[in-house]
Amino acid sequence: MEKGVEIRFGDYDQPATLIQAFSGVAELLFISSSHPDDNVRLNQHSEVIHAALKAGVNH
Repeated sequence: MEKGVEIRFGDYDQPATLIQAFSGVAELLFISSSHPDDNVRLNQHSEVIHAALKAGVNH
């Protein structure tokens, strides 16, 4: 955290890791998954959004 950045682990395919990674985050920049299967990518994106809401991300 010396430079003002904290790195946290979060995996689109492991939704439980996302809530912890997003904890205490006020604003989230969500970059789309590059998975080639649209159904998988849609599920991943949905999990990110749900995790962000559960973690209390405001924006």
